[in-house]
Amino acid sequence: MFKFRALMFALFSIIILFSFTGCEKKNETVPEKNQDVTEAETTKVQEPEEPETVIPDVKGTWSGKLYNRVATLNVTEQDSVSFKGNLTVFFRENINQTVTGKIDPSTLKVTMKDQVHNRAMGTYSGKISEDSKTLSGTFTMNSDKSTHSFNFSKK
Repeated sequence: MFKFRALMFALFSIIILFSFTGCEKKNETVPEKNQDVTEAETTKVQEPEEPETVIPDVKGTWSGKLYNRVATLNVTEQDSVSFKGNLTVFFRENINQTVTGKIDPSTLKVTMKDQVHNRAMGTYSGKISEDSKTLSGTFTMNSDKSTHSFNFSKK
């Protein structure tokens, strides 16, 4: 019985304590409409602007080397990040290839694939320069996985 009364007294004390908590009057000042506002209060936090993604223009004629031979890449179509064109590598018997490719505007990486099935068919992985005037990378031949560097400059 004593435990029951002690428990009831503790419960009653807690209820009274919570009843009076938060009842005291707080002196809050509400700014008047004509009150001066500091510059810090009116300055909005500006979030940094994300740089606009610029898609390089690869359309046109590029000259350079592939297989350590003179080569020409002529990009005839570009639709945003995708492009199509023709590649000629000047050997005794020239290699003519149709290519398709894509550009990653955020990294300036370029990937291309040969479209005409032949022994010299392969894939290209490279990077375009920030000024969009040079393109260099590696060509990997599908048949034997050999790699060859390429470098092109836009005319």
